[in-house]
Amino acid sequence: MVVLFAGALGDLLLALPALRVLRRRHQRQRLVLGVRAPLVALARRAACADGVAALDEPSMAVLLGGGGAPAWWPEQPMLYSWFGADDADVRRRLAAHAADVSFLRVERGEGTPHAAGAYAAAVGVSLSWEELVPLGRIPHGEQVATRGVPQLVVHRGAGAAAKRWDAEGFAEVAGWWRARGGEVVDLLGPAEESLAPLPDARTLRDVSLAEVVEALAGAAAYVGNDSGPSHLAGALGIAGVVLFGPTDPARWRPLSARLDVRRAPADAWMPDGFRLPPARDVVRSLARGAYLDTL
Repeated sequence: MVVLFAGALGDLLLALPALRVLRRRHQRQRLVLGVRAPLVALARRAACADGVAALDEPSMAVLLGGGGAPAWWPEQPMLYSWFGADDADVRRRLAAHAADVSFLRVERGEGTPHAAGAYAAAVGVSLSWEELVPLGRIPHGEQVATRGVPQLVVHRGAGAAAKRWDAEGFAEVAGWWRARGGEVVDLLGPAEESLAPLPDARTLRDVSLAEVVEALAGAAAYVGNDSGPSHLAGALGIAGVVLFGPTDPARWRPLSARLDVRRAPADAWMPDGFRLPPARDVVRSLARGAYLDTL
């Protein structure tokens, strides 16, 4: 059995419940999951497949060009593909190497159900929020946040500027955490090149996904926007706050019962980000968390 998933980090994490449903449904078959190369190690860690392969590797280009299948591709498998649904040539070439094919689409835009529920529905199962959350977890071993100085990981970026909370709000929350004896880790990726580092914070800029996992797994708390790292914090079970502006948390919030959601009202949305909620509301959410016992 082969499952192809071409989405980005947040997409993959929201699709985890659906992938685990497929794993359980076809437990007598060997399941190989194909994802983007940067996500291979994380997909292996998630343990939702027997094998994980990179969709970016040259052998996949050969298959899509009309040639043979990669070495890891079993002969005429059952195929679920979140890749190529809108491209007739890709559908035809993938179908030539499968006994049975289901083409699905990566969730995008507005909609009524939570994206994770929509992924699950696409493979034929209806799951409540309470059922989705545990299926979206990724084990990371013993949490180390209680050893040494408690760390707050902050991710101020997002794929679009309109999805970013006010920089002053992040700075105020970070200052509050430091004033209580904690350390702040400022997580900056390629989309945040224009952001200056937070004062008095340990900066992680353009690090690998494995290093992001390590930083989050060692965190006492997390604060971030609607972004891939926020979904990763949720999957790892880290407590904290996720901030939403124009995107709807009813559809896109991370799969977590430990991440509080704060959404700005529509009149606070701007092309370059949103100004609300106030930092004091985020601080209150953090202060209510049991993870502050270490501060």
